[in-house]
Amino acid sequence: MRNSTAHAGSTPRRGAARPRPAARKATASGPQSVARVVGILEFLALRPAGESLTSISRALGAPKTSLVGLLKGLQQLEYVLRKEDRYVLGPAASAFAMSVIPGRNVVHLARPLLRQLAHETGETALFGVPSASRDLAVYVDTVESENPVRYTVPIGEPRDLYCSAVGKCLLAHFDDQSLARYLKTHRLVAHTARTITSASKLQEELKRIRGSGVAFSEDERMVGVSAVAAPVFARDSEPIAVFVVGGPTDRFRAHRQEYAEAARAVARELSRVLGLLGAERAPK
Repeated sequence: MRNSTAHAGSTPRRGAARPRPAARKATASGPQSVARVVGILEFLALRPAGESLTSISRALGAPKTSLVGLLKGLQQLEYVLRKEDRYVLGPAASAFAMSVIPGRNVVHLARPLLRQLAHETGETALFGVPSASRDLAVYVDTVESENPVRYTVPIGEPRDLYCSAVGKCLLAHFDDQSLARYLKTHRLVAHTARTITSASKLQEELKRIRGSGVAFSEDERMVGVSAVAAPVFARDSEPIAVFVVGGPTDRFRAHRQEYAEAARAVARELSRVLGLLGAERAPK
């Protein structure tokens, strides 16, 4: 996916405008399947709500029969998800994107703060981002606790927004229209007795999160596991990432507020750094 020349038959002049991803056809001089895979990802990246197989086929100028296998492979790797008759980018695409943003590798910038958070709390520290479709959270980095009984999450693991600390931290900053759309299109399924399954109660919880600056999840997704999350902002009103402290519920409850303040502190620091970087890159 890193070979950008797979989309052009000849080397473009320096400064020449690149074609819009949605308009590129799979006419590369290299393997045609590579061009089509990149074309699929670029096309879906511009369409958070997803697109049908027919639309993807039309945009890439490729027959649907040749795209089905590629989409199936991307689904297996979680770069693409299928939702009814539409395809959207998956959590693996989000994790990859966050690691290669030019000049602002957020995961790299967050890493020392993630280590600091794990050291200060003695618990597992995690770094999550919104999925490309914005209806999931995805863990893109983690520093595990040294405690033999600890919270462990694989990098690239997705989380529902309504029942996880990382997810509620993102959901709390949705605008009214986006939140209404989320609640309309997602069932609030009970994973445990503590999962919030009422839309009105969830909205009350999100209001509390906006006021306190942190989101808690105690036995909501899995009994015995709790977490607290704090949002990271760049220059927009919506978080671009979230710091999380997670651990066994019994240990977590004894240090709930300490962990919350530790998560707030690193989130504030990264937000400050990203704000400065954004100011430096802003047009003069």
